[in-house]
Amino acid sequence: MLALLREISLRHWTRAPLRSLLIVLGISLGVALYVSTEAASRAMIAAFNELVARVSARADLTIEGAGSGVSSDMLGEVTEVPGVAHAAASLELTSQAPDYGESLLVLGVDLLGDLHFLPFNVTQGESRVIEDPLAFVNDPLAVLVAQRFAKRHGLTRGGTLRMLTADGPKDFHVRGVLDDSGPASSFGGQVVVMFLDAAQVSFSRGVSVDRIDVAVDPGVRASDVRQRLAKKLGPGVSVENPDRLGAHLKELVLPMSAALELTELIALLVGVFLVYNAVGIAVAQRSREIGLLRALGVTRGRTVRLLCLEAAALSLPAVVLGLVIARSLAKWATAETLQVVNRLYYSIAVMKPEMTSSLMLRGAAAGVVMALSAAWWPGRRGARIDPAVVLRGASSAPRARLPYLPLLGVGAVLLVASRLGSLGTSFAAGATSLTCAVLGSAFATPAIVVATRFAAVGAVERVFGVPGRLGLDYVERTLGRSTVNVLALMVAVSMSVGVGGWVSSFKRTLSSWFDRISTAELTVTCGSPVLDHGHLLISPETAARISKVEGVSAVQPLRGLPTTLNGLSFNLAGTDTTTFLVEAKKRGKGWPLVEGAPLEPAELERSPEILLAEVAAHRMHLKVGDHVTFHARKQDVSFEVRGIIVDYSSASGSGFVDRRFLREYWGEESVDAVNVFVADRASTDTVANRIRQTLGTGIFVTQNDDIQRHLGEMLTEAFSYARSVEWVTLLVALLGVMGTMIAAVLDRRREIGALRAIGATERQVAAAIIVEAGFLGFCAVVAGVALGLMESSLFLRTLVLHDTGWHVDFVFPWVSTVRIGALAILTSMFAGGVAALQAARSDVAGSVVYE
Repeated sequence: MLALLREISLRHWTRAPLRSLLIVLGISLGVALYVSTEAASRAMIAAFNELVARVSARADLTIEGAGSGVSSDMLGEVTEVPGVAHAAASLELTSQAPDYGESLLVLGVDLLGDLHFLPFNVTQGESRVIEDPLAFVNDPLAVLVAQRFAKRHGLTRGGTLRMLTADGPKDFHVRGVLDDSGPASSFGGQVVVMFLDAAQVSFSRGVSVDRIDVAVDPGVRASDVRQRLAKKLGPGVSVENPDRLGAHLKELVLPMSAALELTELIALLVGVFLVYNAVGIAVAQRSREIGLLRALGVTRGRTVRLLCLEAAALSLPAVVLGLVIARSLAKWATAETLQVVNRLYYSIAVMKPEMTSSLMLRGAAAGVVMALSAAWWPGRRGARIDPAVVLRGASSAPRARLPYLPLLGVGAVLLVASRLGSLGTSFAAGATSLTCAVLGSAFATPAIVVATRFAAVGAVERVFGVPGRLGLDYVERTLGRSTVNVLALMVAVSMSVGVGGWVSSFKRTLSSWFDRISTAELTVTCGSPVLDHGHLLISPETAARISKVEGVSAVQPLRGLPTTLNGLSFNLAGTDTTTFLVEAKKRGKGWPLVEGAPLEPAELERSPEILLAEVAAHRMHLKVGDHVTFHARKQDVSFEVRGIIVDYSSASGSGFVDRRFLREYWGEESVDAVNVFVADRASTDTVANRIRQTLGTGIFVTQNDDIQRHLGEMLTEAFSYARSVEWVTLLVALLGVMGTMIAAVLDRRREIGALRAIGATERQVAAAIIVEAGFLGFCAVVAGVALGLMESSLFLRTLVLHDTGWHVDFVFPWVSTVRIGALAILTSMFAGGVAALQAARSDVAGSVVYE
């Protein structure tokens, strides 16, 4: 076998380098995305574990509250519970260092309380900060910075660090540098430690903290202490194990992880198509050689093993190339995914993905298995060649016709199954529907090619004459090979159309909703131009200063509290409802009501009433007139459901109440954002500049159009990795078309020579080949657009509805469809042009006597 590989296979690799390159590229693509996806998933898990370790430290239990956290006054009650050995309050939030353009994780710790949960060490500055905390807490602007961050920016004891706060940027005093251990080593070293009281004042958190960490006495079960704490503290707070946060975060990013796995599957599928096609071409071109080997006594089994061994041998350099590409792709995928998590959920460090030896070995095994599985069927088909028939002449070898009608029947059944599966809203139903849609489209592709050829042959012949008709005849004669190329291209086209459909649908739906509720001309935020995880609270004093700026007619403060309702996650938003309704009525806008009577301006301010988002009402089976109870920080409060509205601000459900109830029952004075209404005849740009001059740097004053643009950018970021894989997949698929067309020219060398001998010009022969390649691209666009629309529609009707409860209207992605369609057809024609150039250079006499 090795002798055959050395004497026969090596010669074909050197004589047909493009075909060998296609096999290498197909395998390397699959290996690269398989390994990079695994590495990215591991990096995300490591980031989650780092978050859990940072949150839990030495804690056995954590106490968290609804809304903006728990009151630090609760610490005394916690320490009285039997079994509690240590308890300490902590604050954790994200700020910005504008001078360095970096985010900072700010840890507020109580240096005057229990120091059990302080595992960091000081390398410079206040060496006795733990033993004598007064030296640190007497300075309300004192901070400790992580060693990596300090080295990167040349910070030492006595230096100054500017950070954004609830009152704008402030200069903080660097009183020490922390070892790169414990919390200081998390979040990429971008960590700042402050005294708890100072952090509460600087970031307008009042007396609230994010959590209270608890360590239990040795020999005491944490579950028993948990029950005692829950009974002692009552409703409104949760007592959980620290690892619950990591599990919750993994659930939040499950759709992102599923998207990574989907791209991995698609890449493997395209790679298998390319290897299958390349080996199939090799079998067709070497039919005479295979016949000679069979006549000389080589068995069918050895013939199949030889062709599979050739593909496996080519998989070795492909694996090396794939692993090189995987390293870059893993960094890209990890950075993009965790950037979305950082922006929307929690402050997590972007971990560096590790290419472990076991992972690389699995990637190599996947590449070899992919090569063997893709080469086995065409190798088996080649081994069945009758040596007597082939030796009489290659042209006499019969061609098996592809049974496209039975395949169409199988495809129709699968497409109907995908339609039936879409009637459910579960994740399993959506995944099953998408799988059936892809497989059904693949089985139906041969019939699509035949039907499209039948419909187009007349028009093509009128435009291109006999060469056009000849090109379409080539497609039908080699239907199996043509279908494989169409399948590979179809997957790439469907990815582009599907992702484009998701993005355009989300953008249109969110834009329409935002237009209805965006009544103010300007929005003032701190830390980030939109309300993501990077924004900071605005103090009530700062909000009051905004209302006094010349040209401001009214302001509408907005505060959102993440809480629970009926045991489910919920976002409670408090705002100045009277101002909003008055200004909205002037502009013909307002909350889009699904159920309930129109609202009067001061109605929500007079009594505890809530406008409930449609998602929350559906999940909790609530209607107008029902009552919902929240466990507020001061006491429980019940709101009557005044109306059901359309709202996309929270996937878990949301509701709007007047802000006075947040101040009264939750003690919340700070706000997330301030909507600003500009007075008549005042310039919006002028008022925006006045607010910036009044508040200083670090404050974002954003117009509505800019907010929509930022929301669109966030949405695009979430799909950026899928976009990059889409282009890689398309490139490799188009290389497959080029290889197929060049191989087709070699297969038809005698036929092309005969055409030239009877008077066909070089231009006519080239036109036939280019029409054939362009038609393959056109068929891929037809099938890919149909599949992409099905994928997009199924995604919105099942997976999105299941994960978020949002009803997103499908919007046809014209831009993506036209771009990918034109690109697929034009580049397919270019691939045909490369093959046509080779055909035009062929020797007529030599081609006629070929074989």
